[in-house]
Amino acid sequence: MIHRNSQTAYDVIKPTLQKRCLDVYSCLRIYGPMTNQEIAEKMGRAINRVTGRVTKMLDDKVLHRVGSKKVKGFSQRVVGIIGLHEKTLFF
Repeated sequence: MIHRNSQTAYDVIKPTLQKRCLDVYSCLRIYGPMTNQEIAEKMGRAINRVTGRVTKMLDDKVLHRVGSKKVKGFSQRVVGIIGLHEKTLFF
């Protein structure tokens, strides 16, 4: 169940996001903080279709980096929604 404050925040930001950004935002809302690769896999898209959207929303302060995670020996940033996902360090 989604908390009422989270739903209100989503309703406020929804009109300002482009469709593709909204798809990424919705994915994070459902599944929680993830790497770009994880988002791409959940959405069934190539990573290059996700990375630009994530970068734009990071720049617009819609998303924030909540930590990092080792994937195949490389550190990847984990992003979450501001106000919904607290900063956490992943390994």
